[in-house]
Amino acid sequence: NTITTFLNTHGLKDGVRQARTDQGDELAKSAAFRNAINAVGYTLERTGAGASFQNGIAERPHRTLANMMRAMLSGSNLSSGYWSHAIQHACYIKNRLPHTSLPGNITPFERFTNCRPDLSHLRVFGSHVTVKQPRIRLNKLDMTHTTTGIFLGYTATHRNIWFEDSTTDEVKSVRHAIFDEAHCSSENRPPYAQQLMDIAEENLSNPDKLSPP
Repeated sequence: NTITTFLNTHGLKDGVRQARTDQGDELAKSAAFRNAINAVGYTLERTGAGASFQNGIAERPHRTLANMMRAMLSGSNLSSGYWSHAIQHACYIKNRLPHTSLPGNITPFERFTNCRPDLSHLRVFGSHVTVKQPRIRLNKLDMTHTTTGIFLGYTATHRNIWFEDSTTDEVKSVRHAIFDEAHCSSENRPPYAQQLMDIAEENLSNPDKLSPP
């Protein structure tokens, strides 16, 4: 139903109507997809094996997002298990970047909402965050009402963030958070940050090395 509705709304109304996919099982070999395509008057074309350039209009954005995802995972030193969060964050950023195919090189966000995007809230993927736990505070001096975690992106409202709680390993959303973009936990500290930590620890353990000759 989703495919049929999309093609009826945004597809060509006349002329040669074709839909092109790769040879993946999820579309090209799906009887339901082929039936939906045929029902609205489209014919299905498949690209050759290993020839993604034959569907360049679709594959180029996919490659861009995949490159952004890998850069985020590498920069934060997070495992591939966080790929879905990284790709969602990549899409969030990409939709707020100027696009040459839109009038005036505006962003997709502006085209959809008629508002220019505010990027002042963007933070580094994988940053260390401290958040307040709701309804958990024994008294005004109690410091246990906060928890720490890993920043994993923004929700659809962009006012809330997704983070992984370092205590429970649960992915949660929260409105208020304090970011430390220069710090990651010891488990996911990037290589360059780990080198700086090693240098700092070595100098602290050997203070004589810091003394002038």
